[in-house]
Amino acid sequence: MGSMQGMVSIGGGFVAIPMMTALLRATQHQAQGTTMVSGCVAGFSGVYTFYEYGNGAVDMFAGSIIAVTASTTVPLAVLFAKRLSGRTLRKLMALFSLSCAALFFGEEIITRYFKSDLIEEKNSEAETNYTGAVKFASWEEFAEVYSKRLASPDLYKFAILGVLAGGVAGTLGVGGALLLLPMLSITTDMNQSVIVGTILLGLIPVTVTGSISNALVGNLLWKAVPTMVIGSLIGSHLGGRFALYLSEEQQRFTAIGFLSGISLYMLRHL
Repeated sequence: MGSMQGMVSIGGGFVAIPMMTALLRATQHQAQGTTMVSGCVAGFSGVYTFYEYGNGAVDMFAGSIIAVTASTTVPLAVLFAKRLSGRTLRKLMALFSLSCAALFFGEEIITRYFKSDLIEEKNSEAETNYTGAVKFASWEEFAEVYSKRLASPDLYKFAILGVLAGGVAGTLGVGGALLLLPMLSITTDMNQSVIVGTILLGLIPVTVTGSISNALVGNLLWKAVPTMVIGSLIGSHLGGRFALYLSEEQQRFTAIGFLSGISLYMLRHL
């Protein structure tokens, strides 16, 4: 779970939830709530890995805006999910994963045929020139860059994406990153590593809020939490380190292949 989340920011819950329901006899609600906890730990580990070993490959501005706005919709989405049956949630997850697979393919076509010049430029540089992904020398420098971007249209774009991602993550226990990954690739000039690092940062408060909300409504399988947390912590770091050695195209195809496989598996076991 953690390794896949560290590599492409997605997939942890799509692996863990079916395994928990099949092997641990957890309910769909318990599986979704418990993966929120391990996803939170994987997020912290992944952000550290991408920032420290990826030359600051995290857009702090985008991640923080997504984090704040996504956190506002998670508690309501968790309460909404509580009213749905496990079978309904499984159907929604399968349909959502298929929709995101189609979105990934569409994003790949757009990137390949309309943004091919950007791919060549990004892959030719070891260190990104994207203004949001830098290692700041001081807090003053960080505050200066942040204040300038607050006045840009990016604020509203990231806020809308955050609201949508929080709603999806709170309802399904997974999926916020699935929505953000292709959308950020289409609507920004971030390279793939920066996108992954930014999503991991943006979804940390979502998973924290979601974990608390699920605990309050009794949706956690406590006996599985310790081992999942340890595994996610290690896997996310290793997956993130591995992802930094992949090209942008390899990272995208890894995400597409993984999501397509998971979608077919979920449809088969509905």
